[in-house]
Amino acid sequence: MSSTERLTRQAFLPESLEAQTVQGMSVGDTMATSCQAMKVDSTRRLWLHPNFSVYDNPKEGSALIISKTETGYEVDTKLVVNPEWEPEDSFERYEVPDESWIPVTRLIF
Repeated sequence: MSSTERLTRQAFLPESLEAQTVQGMSVGDTMATSCQAMKVDSTRRLWLHPNFSVYDNPKEGSALIISKTETGYEVDTKLVVNPEWEPEDSFERYEVPDESWIPVTRLIF
């Protein structure tokens, strides 16, 4: 089979199945994401990983509820059992440029 034949048989992901991310949220959206999406820096400021997937149906016990408002991103931890985060000196291991991290403007706990 030639490479041209393989390409003509290649399936494509429909846009309706593409995962939405934190950075793709619009003002007024409220979505859920994993607890691992939020990080704490060494000065205790809160940040959201821009590329984490968000979804409509939260999983109780492990989901953060994120709302994007006119003033920024709010994070609600009410569905998280024993919410705890450890401050980190650097976020380099996540391979996201520093300027891409999204500041949390309000934490609800």
